[in-house]
Amino acid sequence: MEKITGSSQNIVVFVIYLVLIILAIALILKNEKKTHRVLWLMVVILFPYIGSVIYLLKYLLTKRNNLYR
Repeated sequence: MEKITGSSQNIVVFVIYLVLIILAIALILKNEKKTHRVLWLMVVILFPYIGSVIYLLKYLLTKRNNLYR
């Protein structure tokens, strides 16, 4: 198996972050009410990496809590 070089590793990390950001934006547009939608979009746009991770964690925890109710 080939070892991933520095530039290939950067591309993989970039693609993962891009997928996280796109997924977060899609979930925000689908699930949030209007006011919250604008706020979450601002967070993801201003802080793309951490904002998308925070939203995805919030989404998953909310989804899990709703399953147990």
